[in-house]
Amino acid sequence: MILELPGSRFVSINFLIPKKKFVNMKVLNFDDCEFITEIPDVSGVPNLEELSFGYCENLIKIHKSVGFLDKLKILKANGYKKFRSFPPIKLPSLEELNLSDCPSLENFPEILGKIEKITQLDLIETPIKELPFSIQNLTRLQILALGGCGIVQLPSSILMMQELDRLIV
Repeated sequence: MILELPGSRFVSINFLIPKKKFVNMKVLNFDDCEFITEIPDVSGVPNLEELSFGYCENLIKIHKSVGFLDKLKILKANGYKKFRSFPPIKLPSLEELNLSDCPSLENFPEILGKIEKITQLDLIETPIKELPFSIQNLTRLQILALGGCGIVQLPSSILMMQELDRLIV
């Protein structure tokens, strides 16, 4: 099941999440939904593979369950203007993470387990001040793009990332 509602005028998406009939949902897309202020508990959508809520201008809260979707492959949370931090993530199937163009995001999320499929991480135009030591859990990361981020403190664990061959600042 796929639900794509980019640019919709929903104020809340709470009506979708607790329903058992959405257990087989694979894709949720809420890009450009300017009135959504929070991403609620998504634990009722355990088979979700793609979650996108880019450019939701008024987003201020993301439920911690977003970081614990075992089957999630693509997470796009780029372009939100007001959100300051992202919940910790333990997403073993994650292949793509987009947190670029988030002018208020100050902290990169803690990575609570190994994520072996991401090869590129773009944090362009995001004022993250430091990356957590747990960045090393992105075990196959090859490209880390931090352009337009200002001064970012890199943890010593970055030296342990054997496949990292390009750091763009």
